[in-house]
Amino acid sequence: MQGMKFAVFILLAIATIAPRYILATPVTAVVTNSYDGIEKQLKEYAIDFDLISIGELEKKDSLKPYRAVFFPCGMQIPLHSRIQLLSQKQTILSVEIKEDINEENKAAIAENIRGFVENGGSAYFSDFAFSYLQESFAPFEFHGGFAWVGMPCRVDAALHGDLACFMSTASTQIAFHHSGWAAPEKINNASILCSGVYASALGQLEGPLTAELYRGSGRVIFTSFHSSCNAELKRFFVFRTVYSRLLDAIAERPHKWEQRINGTVVDALQPWESSRTYRLPVRKGRNTIYAETGGFPIQLDILDMNMMPIISEDIYSGTKSLDLDSSGDTFCHVRIIPSAGERRAPYTIASATGRRLLPRVTMIILISSVGALILMGIGLAAMKEKKKFGRLGRRDYF
Repeated sequence: MQGMKFAVFILLAIATIAPRYILATPVTAVVTNSYDGIEKQLKEYAIDFDLISIGELEKKDSLKPYRAVFFPCGMQIPLHSRIQLLSQKQTILSVEIKEDINEENKAAIAENIRGFVENGGSAYFSDFAFSYLQESFAPFEFHGGFAWVGMPCRVDAALHGDLACFMSTASTQIAFHHSGWAAPEKINNASILCSGVYASALGQLEGPLTAELYRGSGRVIFTSFHSSCNAELKRFFVFRTVYSRLLDAIAERPHKWEQRINGTVVDALQPWESSRTYRLPVRKGRNTIYAETGGFPIQLDILDMNMMPIISEDIYSGTKSLDLDSSGDTFCHVRIIPSAGERRAPYTIASATGRRLLPRVTMIILISSVGALILMGIGLAAMKEKKKFGRLGRRDYF
């Protein structure tokens, strides 16, 4: 009995002191695919995942065990697997479509995707996989109604929002090596993260290349490019998708103070890295930089736009908020330096504007209390008036 009590005590102690990123390891899935290869990046960053087939997506609740799912380009049933080829030496005798190969049930897949995202799931779709996202939420509009019009080209792309924060730049170059990539004209109800002018079958066009969508309580990242883009862009897609819930958690901190969020980052230092630096917007007035490290110690440096130090803090508890004032709308750099040996652990950073006067809940309680007191005062005044007129009325009557 004593031994069991001791074991329970040890387990509780571990649960108390263990970093939160260990206790909340996300469950991730990747749909098998022919073109994207995003699973290579997941392996590189030591993120465990399950490989699932497109056929499994048709089953109800097939996505329920997962928090993050990658729907990469080329996840359709390969064309070569649908063909039966009969040949003799170098002569083709016959080509037939296999009878036992069925088209995927897109409606069932879309229903499962919709339920997964709206209930808090995080999803990634690239290029040809857009059709499953379109079937689920219909966010796309295409040039002339044609989707696959992109041509091989090199694009000087503009970066926006949190992608610009992560990349620490407002532009990058993206190469498209194949024809017929999905090129939306618009992505509705979405935050555009990357856009550019590119060559197409319809001539030179301009439009969004990457976007983040919020549907229900979940989020979706769509990108027109994948295998040919640089490693930092892929890194953004991986960590943004896998650790979406950490982003939701840090966003609650500025929301608590009714602050406006300017930018967020989620990332993890790798064994070959000694630090990571990001560029976050700050607005005129009071700003706050929030950091959540999951429980491991780091050094957090805030630098101005010229990379001159403003604040340097050691964070031991895993959470920190640092205030800084700005004379105008600009940006600062945030550098993360981990303690010795701490790698692979995800962390989040957020920049927000506004003074932290009273927490939102306290403010609601205070306003409600003041409102209740005012109503009580009005009620008491009305009762006094009623009694006054009541007494006058009785004297007049008698």
